[in-house]
Formats: sequence, C-alpha cells, structure tokens
Amino acid sequence: MTALGMKRGAASVLAAILSGMVMAAPVDAAVIASHDYNLFSHPDGNQAPPIYGLRLDGIERFLTGGGRASDVWTFAFTNVTARLEVHDDSALNSFRIIGLGEGGRDSGGGSYVASAPVSFDFTYRGFAASADFDPLNPGIQIFGDGAGASSKGTGKLSFLDSVLGIDAGQQVQLIAWGDQSGRLFSFLSNNHRLDCPESVHCGFPVGWGWLGLTDGAQRVSHVSSQDFLFASRYVTDVPVPASALFFIGGLLGLGMMSRRKR
Repeated sequence: MTALGMKRGAASVLAAILSGMVMAAPVDAAVIASHDYNLFSHPDGNQAPPIYGLRLDGIERFLTGGGRASDVWTFAFTNVTARLEVHDDSALNSFRIIGLGEGGRDSGGGSYVASAPVSFDFTYRGFAASADFDPLNPGIQIFGDGAGASSKGTGKLSFLDSVLGIDAGQQVQLIAWGDQSGRLFSFLSNNHRLDCPESVHCGFPVGWGWLGLTDGAQRVSHVSSQDFLFASRYVTDVPVPASALFFIGGLLGLGMMSRRKR
C-alpha cells in the first residue's frame, strides 16, 4: 500500500471511530456539568451522639413488625459521596447519594442498642440548576407537588449484617417526602445547624430533606423523624470522559495532518 493509501486508510478508520462516537454521544451529551462531594454525618442531629447523616425512626417496625414506630434509628456516614449532574434538560438533573454507613436503634445514651453496617443509594431528580453555578454555593432546593411522597427522590438502604430481627441483605425502599410547602430537599451553603466558625464543615453545603419508607408497592410509612441531615466537602469537577478526550485528540491529529499537507 502506498503512503497516500495508508493515510487515506487511517483517515477512514479515524472517521469511522469519530462517527461511532457521534452516534453514541447522545448517551452523555445531555450532561453539561458534574460535581462530586464527600458527605459526612452532621454534628447537630437531634439524637446525637452518636452523630449521623440519616435518621429513619420506626424502620425496625416497618421491616419486621417488632419494636415501636417511635424507636429512634440513626445511621452514621462512614464513606458516602454525592454526584451532582446538571443536564441541558432540568428534568434530568440529579443528585445521587451513595456509600456506606453504620447505624442502629439509638439507646438514648449516646450509643446504639445494636448496630450494623449498611449501604445507601438514593437519587433526587428534576430540579433547577445552571451549568455555571458555584459548586460551593449550589443553592439547590427541590420541591414536589405538595406534602407527602414524591417520585422526585427514590432509593434504598440495605443492611449488610443482621440486627434486631432485620436480616443481612434486607432492604428498605426510600422515597422523598414533601413538607407542607412541598419542599423535599435542600443543599445550601447556609451553614445549616453548624456551630460556626468552629465546625470544620463551615462554608460547605449542608443537605437535608425528609423521607418515607415504602415496600415499593402499596405500603408507605412516614414519621417526622425520617430524614437526611448531612455536611459535605466539595471534591472537584468530574473529569471529562476519556471518550471526549479521545475525540478532542482526534480533532487535533486531523489538524496536524492538514498542516503537514500544506
């Protein structure tokens, strides 16, 4: 094959790759900004100590029929992150909370009656956020259609070990819950319930919002003390996907080839 033929062949391969990327692009094209946060137990939960980032009173009653609906259950965040994605369609905007924790029924004396490791995975969707917003001051407030359960926030908590009649591997489905104004969740840099300037979390966004328990079918339960309350620390903008970097590199390569031909 001649040098010219090799160049044409390479150009054809590159064009095919770029064409394939363009065809696949709609999967990621809608995401115009992504930001990551580390999440921490808030130091000022009403039942602290121990400090926690999630409270689900009555979860034992809901899952097993044991205990009482008023039993306090709290869960500390041990390794939890959140990814905030802004799309070109605000209905697709998302805030996903995922990670590991430890929690159980609170004894009322600064410890647990019994506890177990757990995992979290919960996502809020469909809220206003601009691509150029300040990640240290996101100003996110999510509202549903009124008081009660809302599909704008769904997820689950999974028990990784057995505790008080709850089996290892057992899950509870979680759903966002609106207050009387319809507000589901806030993520604001207002030092909500932080002891500032002493707290190490001052100046970073705080998240809080109400939840309900559901079996994914007909049964839904909510008491006033089922909610997120966590501090955060901004990590970074999410890196540009490798496919996008390859695409940019390919364009630069084509530009260099063009200059060489001249």
